Amino acid sequence: MGFWSTVGDVTNSVAKQVEEFRKLREEYESKSDDELLKILNDDGFFGSDSQQKGLARQILKSRGY
Repeated sequence: MGFWSTVGDVTNSVAKQVEEFRKLREEYESKSDDELLKILNDDGFFGSDSQQKGLARQILKSRGY
């Protein structure tokens, strides 16, 4: 695998992650404050990950919480 194919793979991976984050943001922006608080406070084993909690926190903050 050459340098440019590695760069292309990394670029595609980053673009995919950005798209997934954009979709998650759109989904979370349509959720109610209570749903976002539930995501933020979910500490279970299969609970929300740090990216989801951070996004929920950011949206709640923009809403004045």
